[in-house]
Amino acid sequence: MIEELKKIILDYQEINRLLDNILILRKITFDQQVEISNHFDKYSDSNQISIVLLNNINETKFLKVLYAEVDQLVKSYNENKIFLDGLNIKELYYEYSGFYDNLIEQKKISINPIANKFHEMKNNYNATAYGSHKLEEIEKRKIEYYQAKEIYYDEKKELDELYDEKKEREEYSLQFLKNRFNDIFEINQSLKTELSKYCQSNYDRNDFYFEMSLCGDVYKIVNDNIFYDLDPIVFYESLNLLNSGFFKIKNENRLKVYYLIRKLNNSIEDTEKKKVWLEKMLENLEIKKSTYHSKSKINNETSSDTLMNFKKEIDKVFSKK
Repeated sequence: MIEELKKIILDYQEINRLLDNILILRKITFDQQVEISNHFDKYSDSNQISIVLLNNINETKFLKVLYAEVDQLVKSYNENKIFLDGLNIKELYYEYSGFYDNLIEQKKISINPIANKFHEMKNNYNATAYGSHKLEEIEKRKIEYYQAKEIYYDEKKELDELYDEKKEREEYSLQFLKNRFNDIFEINQSLKTELSKYCQSNYDRNDFYFEMSLCGDVYKIVNDNIFYDLDPIVFYESLNLLNSGFFKIKNENRLKVYYLIRKLNNSIEDTEKKKVWLEKMLENLEIKKSTYHSKSKINNETSSDTLMNFKKEIDKVFSKK
């Protein structure tokens, strides 16, 4: 898990170096725009990065390093907002996609006399079909025609390849037409807030009922699905009874919640802790103990497909533990 966090840190260090270069030179290249866009695409899904943070909640040293990098990125944007938002990205598109324009024009100029000669030799050869011509003359014109044709088609092939490469370049560069600096600022402003919570947290492992990796896997399945959307750290704390009142069950998901509680409770080895956790969790979710015990098992034959699919997902998570 720590390797994923380290990779994120490296990515942010790289994007900060890139941004420094842009600000020093006061211009952006197409390759830099590609890296900026790729960074946004990679980290625009806040849920994915939240899972990594959740799984590394005790790696305070690395979380603080990431916080510093995110903070630097936010500051750089805030201090240079007008410049960065005003960068003309379309200019980069035309510059990159137009790379072959001069080569195409030069090739068209060089191919014109070759094309003219080809058409001339073609007309000369076609003319032998009319009137009387000596065999030697017909053969001579035929050879000249095929020689001119071969040269012309070779040149035309090169020109067609240049057009193809230009088209590929245009299609590729279209992906990076948007100025992403404000978008990156917004996702990192939120990430900075989230990271500050992790950096301030001081957990003792003895307070945990469940490992971070298990909580992260469960979070992926249930957050904003059977429970209303929660911040990952709030979810983690709620699952481990470090807070209460945050879990809210979404409509028609109570059977899934009963099953999830059952799987979580069964994973707790200590008998006393198992009992305490179950009672407190049922209280937090306002679930009667009798209702839970009667409905927490899923019948494979009578349960809906949706419920069975949920059971398979949850079982898969716990089978890895």
